[in-house]
Amino acid sequence: MIALLFKMNLNKMRLIIILLSILTTNLFAQQKSIEGTIVDSKTMLPLKDVEISILNSEYKTKTGSDGKFLFKGLEQGSYDLLILKPSFKQIKKTITLSNKELNFNIILDENYINLPELLIQSFSLINGEKNRKEAIGSAHYVSNTDLNQYNNTNIHQILNKVPGINLQEEDGFGLRPNIGIRGAGIERTSKITIMEDGIMMAPAPYSSPAAYYFPTVGRMNSVEILKGSSQIKSGPLTTGGSINFISTPIPEKFKSSILLIGGTNNYRNYHGYAGGTFKNFGVLIEGFNYSSDGFKNLDDNKSTGFNKKDYNIKFNYKGKNSSKVFHETILSLGVTSENSNETYLGLTNEDFKTTPYKRYDASQNDNMKANQERYSIKNYIEFKNGINISSTLYLNKFHRNWYKLQSVVSDNNKLGISSIFKEGNEKALSIVNGTTNSLDDALIVRANNRKYISRGVQVVLNKTFYKNNISHDISVSSRLHYDEMDRFQWEDKYKIENKIMRLTSKGIEGTNSNRIQYSNTVANYINYKIKGQKYSLTFGLRNENIVGQREDYGKSDIERLGLDLNIRKNSINVIIPGLGFMYDINNSSKAFLGIHKGFSPPGDKPETKPEESINYELGYRKYTKNTQTEIIAYLSDYSNLLGADLAATGGTGTNELFNAGEALVKGIEFSTSINTINLSSKFKLPIYFNYTFTDAKFSDDFESAFDAWGGDIRSGYYLPYISKHLIGIGAEFKSNSFMINLDYSYKSNFRTSPGLEMRNSNDIIESFGVLNTALNYNFNENVKFKLSVSNLLNNVYAVASRPAGLRPGQPRVIKLGIKLDL
Repeated sequence: MIALLFKMNLNKMRLIIILLSILTTNLFAQQKSIEGTIVDSKTMLPLKDVEISILNSEYKTKTGSDGKFLFKGLEQGSYDLLILKPSFKQIKKTITLSNKELNFNIILDENYINLPELLIQSFSLINGEKNRKEAIGSAHYVSNTDLNQYNNTNIHQILNKVPGINLQEEDGFGLRPNIGIRGAGIERTSKITIMEDGIMMAPAPYSSPAAYYFPTVGRMNSVEILKGSSQIKSGPLTTGGSINFISTPIPEKFKSSILLIGGTNNYRNYHGYAGGTFKNFGVLIEGFNYSSDGFKNLDDNKSTGFNKKDYNIKFNYKGKNSSKVFHETILSLGVTSENSNETYLGLTNEDFKTTPYKRYDASQNDNMKANQERYSIKNYIEFKNGINISSTLYLNKFHRNWYKLQSVVSDNNKLGISSIFKEGNEKALSIVNGTTNSLDDALIVRANNRKYISRGVQVVLNKTFYKNNISHDISVSSRLHYDEMDRFQWEDKYKIENKIMRLTSKGIEGTNSNRIQYSNTVANYINYKIKGQKYSLTFGLRNENIVGQREDYGKSDIERLGLDLNIRKNSINVIIPGLGFMYDINNSSKAFLGIHKGFSPPGDKPETKPEESINYELGYRKYTKNTQTEIIAYLSDYSNLLGADLAATGGTGTNELFNAGEALVKGIEFSTSINTINLSSKFKLPIYFNYTFTDAKFSDDFESAFDAWGGDIRSGYYLPYISKHLIGIGAEFKSNSFMINLDYSYKSNFRTSPGLEMRNSNDIIESFGVLNTALNYNFNENVKFKLSVSNLLNNVYAVASRPAGLRPGQPRVIKLGIKLDL
C-alpha cells in the first residue's frame, strides 16, 4: 500500500515539474528587452546621465558615457517612457513591445529653462535653437554650451559670432558695451532693446536708454538675439533688434555648481549657485564676481581695473494644478555693484604707436561706482483649452557716479577732453599727460552722479487653436511703464604737479546739472500667426503712447525748491506694424520675408522727432544633419535718424537727442556651419563661417547739431563706427571628454566721423582681427578643467578714437580654471 501511494505521488510530482517547466519556458519566451541610445540634437554625440523610467512601474535607469540604456525582463505590450536630463527638454515616449527586441535612438533638444512650453514665452523671445529655425525672420540663440566654451564675461566676444551686429569696444572687458544691430546706432547700446528674462534692463528705457548698466553676461544661462519684423513685440526700440538674456533657471532637482578662474593681470572670476525644487517650492541662490587689475598703465602704478559683483535669488511656487489649469509664480531678487577705474581719456596717434596701453596721468582719479537692484514677480496661468496668461511686476533701480576728467584749463581757455588732441592745444595736452605742471583748478573732474528708476507691469494673453489643419496663435499684451533719470552732478578742480593730481577746489553737489527726466508710457501689442502645412504668416501691431517730461531746477537751486524751474514736455502716440511670411520649400529649406516699422522715442524735447524707418528683409534658411546655412538681405530706410549728445561719443554729455536727417542702411548676413566628421563618429569637428556686409550712409544734406559729427553732413557720407565687412570663422574639435575651440573675428576699416572715404583719412580706424582659443576637459561628470586664451597672437589694435583719443583693444589674456558640478 505504501509503495502504491509513493508511486502515485511520484507521478504527481513529475506532472507538476513538467507543468512548471512549460510555464517557465513560456514566461521567459515572452520576456523582452528595450534598449537604445540617447544623443544631443545639437552635437549628435551620446549623452551621459540621462534618466529613463517606465511610468507606473519601478523600472528606472541612467545612460552611461556611451549614451546607452537597457531594460530587461519585459513582457509584450505598451510602455510609457519618461526621459529626463537637466537643461534638456523632457520627453514622454510610448512604445509597443512585440515579438522582437526593441532598439532605437532618442534625440534630446536643449532646454534652458524648466517650464512648460507656453510658459517659456514670458521669459524668451524665440525659445532656443529648435524654435529659432522656425522663426519668421532673423534670430540667433547662444546656448549655455556655447557660453561655457570661453566662460566669457565680455558680451562683445560672444556677439562676434553673430552676423549683423556692429560692436565698438571701449574698456576691453565689456563693462559698458556699444552694440548696434543692422547699422542702428551703437552708442551705449541705446538703439536696441536689452532684456533679462523678458524684462527691459536699460536704466531708463524711454527717458535715457544709454546702457550704463548692462546685465552680467557671465551669470547668464543663454542669450537670444532677435532681428527683423518679429522683434517689434519687445519695444520700444524696434529698428535694429532685441537682445534677451536668460538667467540661470531653478533646477528641477537639487544641483550646485562652482566655477573658479584666474588669469592675466590678476583676472579673477568666481561663479556659484545652488538650488532645487522640493515638492511645490523651488529656490536658487547665485553669486558672481569678476575683477581684474586692468591692462593699462598709469605712472603711479595705480590699478586701472575693476571689481564687479552680482547676486541673485529666485523662489518659485507651483500650485496644486488640476487637469485643467497649470499655475506657477516666480519671485526674483538681484543686486549688482561695480567699482571700476575707467576713463574716457585716450592717447595721441604718436603715443599709441609706442605705448598703446599707457594712460595719461590726468585720468588717475577716474572711477565709476555703480549699484543696481532688480525685483520681479512673474505669475502664470495656463489652461488646457489653449489659453495662457502671464503677468509680470518689475522694479529696477540704478545709481552710478562716474567721476572722470571732463575738461582742462590752459592759458585761460577751457577745453573739453575731446578737443585737447586738436592742433594748437599742445599745452593742454602736456598738462593732461603730466609732462607739464599746472596751475590750480586746471583739471576739471566731473561727478556724473545719476539715479535711475524703471518700473512697470506687463500682462500677456496667448491663445492657440486649430481649424482645418491650420494652427492659429493670437497674442495680446499690455505694459504700463514709468522710468526716470535724476541728474545731480558737480565738478571738482585739481592741479597736477609731478604727475600727481591734487584737489584745489571742492565742488558743491548739484551745481553742474540738477534735473529730472521721466516718462510715462502705455504700450500695447497684438500678434496673429497662422501656420499651414507649407507656410507661416504673422502680423503684429504695436502701439506706444509716451509722455516725456524734464524738470530742470538749474545750478543754483540745489534744494529743488522750484525757484527757477524750467519744464518741458513731449508726447507721442505711434503705431508700429510688422508683417512676416515664411514658406517651406521642402523639409530642410525655408524662405522668408518681413517688413516692419522702426521706431526710437524722441525724448522730452518738443522739437525732436522720433527716429522712424521702414525695414525690409528677405532670407533663405537650410538645415540638414550636417549643415546649417542662412543668408539674409536687409534694408533700413530712415526718414529721420536720431543722434545723442553723449560724453561717450565725444559730446558734452547733456544726453540731448537731435534730428540727424535721412539715412539708408543695406546689407547682407551670411552664416553657415558644417560638421566635417560623420555623425556616427565618437568625435565631432564642426566649422562655422559668418559674414556681414553693411553699407550705411546718410541720404540727405543737413547741418548736424552734434559737434563730434563735424557739423556739415552731405548725402553719401558714411555713418561712423560701422564697418563694411565683418567676418567670423571658427572650428571645434570635441568628444565626450574634451573640446578645443579656435575662433577668429575680423573687422574692416570704419570711420570715426561722417565722411566719404573709407581709406587714407585721419578719421579712420584701421581693420583688425583677433584669434581666440579654448580647451575644456572633463575629468569626470563633476569636474571640468578650463583653459582659454583671448587675442592669442597678442595683436595691438585700436578700437575707437572717441570720445578723446585712441583706445586699445585688450591684449593677450590667459585664463585657467576649474568647474565643479555637484
